Formats: sequence, structure tokens, C-alpha cells
Amino acid sequence: MAPVKINPTKLPGPWSEGYVLDVHSLSSTFLGYEGSIPRFDTKYTELGELVYRFKYRSDGAALPAIIDTVEWFIRQSKWEIECIVSVPPSIERKSQPVAEIARELSLRLGVPASDNAVVKVKATPPMKNIEFPVERATVLRDAFRGEPEKTRGKRILLLDDLFEYGSTVGAVTNVLLTQGEAAAVYMLALTRKRT
Repeated sequence: MAPVKINPTKLPGPWSEGYVLDVHSLSSTFLGYEGSIPRFDTKYTELGELVYRFKYRSDGAALPAIIDTVEWFIRQSKWEIECIVSVPPSIERKSQPVAEIARELSLRLGVPASDNAVVKVKATPPMKNIEFPVERATVLRDAFRGEPEKTRGKRILLLDDLFEYGSTVGAVTNVLLTQGEAAAVYMLALTRKRT
């Protein structure tokens, strides 16, 4: 399967290099309420639609195109990665979409994926619910622990599905570089919130 069309954007941060592949949605129109549930007509980018289907609709048919696109981008980037780490989730699910993407990508690239190179040790609310950067930083302080035996001296690909503020991926990057003793972190988010 061919990769879908994307519009990568470089992101500054504590990582060696970081990108987001595309915006998540193009527009969202409020349609009203169905009972107490708000309804929206949302127009997604190609990749945004795939991520939405895979993450929120458990549509496994969306995964191959996501992997094709991520693999293509990584091969174009020329990053020499030695381990793939998914950002620990803020919400527990039976199946964690980013970890699944990391495992599939691992098979394609021949690079190990580690689900527990960074462990969440403190419950945190989703960062989208916290307005101020200082408050997000406070909530994330000491929320993660690095496991150096999995990352020491390695060049890490840190993978996330939706980039909003960068607080969580920034905190995880810092843990990988300090506690995890990683040689470098390359951050890749699949989509980002529309600004």
C-alpha cells in the first residue's frame, strides 16, 4: 500500500529532531445534540481520518496505511534509530493504539520496540484539559520513569499519535535523555491539533 499524502512540519523541542506528519482535522462543525451528546461534522486529513478510525473506532483496516506512511517518512528522514518507544497513554485502553503502531513499525524497520522503556508512574489527566503550560509542566513532573537498561546509549524514535501542546512528549524526551541515558531522541507525531 502506498503512503497517504502528508504535510510534515518540523517541531522544536528537547529532542534531536522532531516532526508531526499532518494536521488531524481540517474543520469541525457543531451539528447540535443527540440527547446529551454533542455531534460534529468533522473533515479530516487523510492521515487524520486513518488515525481517528484506528484509535477511536478500533478499525484495524486503517493500520497498514498508517504504517506505510510512517515507514516512508522515517526512511526519507535518514534517522538511524535503534529503538522505538511509544509515548505512555494518558487513558488506559484494552489496546493502546500508539504501542500497536510502534510494534508494527518495528517489524517493518527491523528495529526493536519497547513498550516499557518509559513507564508512567503517576496518573495524569489528558493535557488537552489543562490550559496553561506551567500547570501542564507541574502535572507532568515526576509522572514518568526511564528504564536505562532498554535505552542507554541508543538513538530512540519516540512515537505519538496526536500532538497538542508538546508537554507530554517533551517530558518523556527529557526522561529518556536523563534517566534513560539515551544517546538521542527523534520525536514523530502522526497528527497535530488544528491551530
